[in-house]
Amino acid sequence: YNENGFVIFKNGITENLILRIHQDIEQLLFEKFPEYKKLFSNENVNLRIPKLLSKAEGDNPELFYKLCVDCTKLASFSMIGISEDFRELLLYLLENDPKKVFTFGSNGIFLNKKNVTRLKYEWHQEKSYYPNHNFGIHIWFPLFNSIQKTGGPMLIKKNTHYKDFDYERIVKDKTLEQRKISEKKLTEYEVFECNLDLGDVIIFDHRVVHCTADVISEEIPRISGIKRYVAIWFKIDEDQYLTIEVI
Repeated sequence: YNENGFVIFKNGITENLILRIHQDIEQLLFEKFPEYKKLFSNENVNLRIPKLLSKAEGDNPELFYKLCVDCTKLASFSMIGISEDFRELLLYLLENDPKKVFTFGSNGIFLNKKNVTRLKYEWHQEKSYYPNHNFGIHIWFPLFNSIQKTGGPMLIKKNTHYKDFDYERIVKDKTLEQRKISEKKLTEYEVFECNLDLGDVIIFDHRVVHCTADVISEEIPRISGIKRYVAIWFKIDEDQYLTIEVI
């Protein structure tokens, strides 16, 4: 983690928790889109729910994004990262500076489809979207299928967590806001492709430069989630720090 800016935690989310998250997302989906209940009913949840979420994004983007926000508030979603092994790993990552106190930041769910660029992030740092915190550890994971099945892995530029990069802010209607870092500034850095299995997570520093690769599946969108632990601190004197929660 210290060298590259990220670490992969295999089986960081248990199978039972994944199943509960699927059930809860399905229930929320049908509460907001009751007309979808009979669609794709013969398919298993790993195929059915991503297809229905993709349809929701196309039919009613505003309601879809509200659904995504509500999904991150589920008790099952909030349980990601609280297993004993996961806690030990996070504590280990924080040991470098015990004066940093991390709090929960905003969480998210992302949907990506083949050949749809408006949902795809270009090269960026999380810090550019959250400039008011100095520190952050972010946890990214597939929610329904392995990345090998859908495509659309997160691509990471190794060793980019040591600096802040200049970026161009790009805002277009019905498109993700981009805070794009020019590829010319990144040519010296090696790319790592995060082809995670379902249940795996990647934990990365908020200065790591990353982007979304292309989805390869014609029928299954890539659904992923992110959890954030963020903080800001100011050094008052040699042994005193003030930690402020950032929302």
